[in-house]
Amino acid sequence: MEPLARALCASLLESRELNADEVRHLHDFLSRHGELDLLARLAHHPALPPEVDQALGAMPEVRVRVAWISRPGRSPEDADRLVDSERRVTVLKAVARVSANPHILRALTRRDNVGIAAELARRDDVPQDVRLCAFRTLAAARSRTQEPSTLLHQALRSDPEVIAAVADVVTDPHIAEGVVQNAWHHQVGLPAPAQEYLAGLLLGDGDPAELVRAALRGDHRHTYPCAVWFRRAGLLARLPGLREPLIARLRAAHQQATSLLRGCDEAALRRLGIRRDLDIIGEALNPTRAGAAGRVRAETSPEVLLELAGRAAAEDDVQLAYLLGLNPATPPRAVRRLLRSPVIVMGLGSYQHALIRVHKDSPAHLAELLAGRAVPYWPAALREAADPRAVLRAVIEVCGQTGQWPPQLAHQVTLPWELVCLLPPQQALEHLAANGRRLLADRHAALLGPATLHEIDAALREGDDRRLGDLLAGS
Repeated sequence: MEPLARALCASLLESRELNADEVRHLHDFLSRHGELDLLARLAHHPALPPEVDQALGAMPEVRVRVAWISRPGRSPEDADRLVDSERRVTVLKAVARVSANPHILRALTRRDNVGIAAELARRDDVPQDVRLCAFRTLAAARSRTQEPSTLLHQALRSDPEVIAAVADVVTDPHIAEGVVQNAWHHQVGLPAPAQEYLAGLLLGDGDPAELVRAALRGDHRHTYPCAVWFRRAGLLARLPGLREPLIARLRAAHQQATSLLRGCDEAALRRLGIRRDLDIIGEALNPTRAGAAGRVRAETSPEVLLELAGRAAAEDDVQLAYLLGLNPATPPRAVRRLLRSPVIVMGLGSYQHALIRVHKDSPAHLAELLAGRAVPYWPAALREAADPRAVLRAVIEVCGQTGQWPPQLAHQVTLPWELVCLLPPQQALEHLAANGRRLLADRHAALLGPATLHEIDAALREGDDRRLGDLLAGS
């Protein structure tokens, strides 16, 4: 196909003005020329006649099959049927990479496939229930490649909901340690069954007192297992909302080990390497220990929160900044104060999912996070927001006050025309340069005019590439 004809067909595919007959002729024309990329785009057109839909669905080529399965508007029943009937995992993995249909994405999670789950897990633009199901599949897998394990560790560091979702299914002790450590870091309370499950996976049924005795006797086979047991016990002891059966087990282990080590020389204590872990367990199980993290998240006074934000910014304290970000009472001006610290901006990027969910109903808070660059990927935040347009309007106001215009405003979102008009001239030109094609795509058919569209339709029916090129040049 001539380049001009291909360009015209590509432009028409972005228009929503084509009727069923014109779509039918376009399909025939593209099929005759073997234009698989354009046929894949045609599969997403909202005006597909049934026979065109059926013809596209019968094509075995992966790119067309993927586009056809993931087309918008699929019902839950259709999604289940299509995903269940597709036997090629490569196709389903590709669908998981590109589909925006939530019913298709939910059907994919039910395939319980690590490769498909990894594709869903690495996306920021899928519904949260799909994302959590994907991480549960990864965590429950008995074997996985390095990349899914890396995805799990990254999510555990940044998303408290993932921590809660995988706690009772994780099978790898190393990942389970990450679950426990990040549950403490994010102050995520886990239910008693999840706590018992993690304790069983990490501590097993061994007798810690016997491990200490064997290590003290100089049995080097038990020195490392003893150190690992008490290190994991120290992690578990710091779990928020620790339940009584596990408290009693850890307290008994602490008392027995402390008693056995009493009177040991310094060399023996260094050899065992568990003294620091015993201190952690003893402090964590002390009922009078300070709950600083809980107090920060429960604080409601704007003056106190502003003072804490100033201290966090001055000291580059990412953890305090994160706890303030999780408090819905933290005023927007305190968020702006936090984001004066480049260290905090970089650190909060790892926690963006949690911050977005806390402030999704507050355009002012979300605007401060977006304008302050604490959320690197804007589309995810805007999908979660209760009122995305209000958030964008507030972002423009904040940027106007600070004079800082993040590049995401031009390259990650397409503003409605009324918001483009609120931008300063330079930013408006940058936005139009980056998004002009998208802003004009749905108006393309109107710009060509009805008469020209009919001529285009006739040229498509006749397969006249040269005439198509002339029409494009003349329009």
